[in-house]
Amino acid sequence: MPVQYLKNLVRTKYNVDSLIDWFADKNFISVHSGALYVTLWMTYLAFDWAGRFAFATDKSGSDVALIIGAVTVPVTALQGFVFNVYSKARCIGKSK
Repeated sequence: MPVQYLKNLVRTKYNVDSLIDWFADKNFISVHSGALYVTLWMTYLAFDWAGRFAFATDKSGSDVALIIGAVTVPVTALQGFVFNVYSKARCIGKSK
């Protein structure tokens, strides 16, 4: 049974990679723009959570600011990195 599981896992990974390559070749969505869309969605969710947390908590203002910063700063840094990679890929003309 474990051998069959590993064969299915490898076959599934190959199929997912082929599907991503097919989408990229057909210009439905590039990998860079897909990553940008995902990080934009993550940023929206993080800041939506931060707003709801700030209104619902009974902690002091500085504690709330530290907690919100601890959650949103890494997401924002990730978004900046992905946007930088996306911009460089668009300048080169290769967004695959």
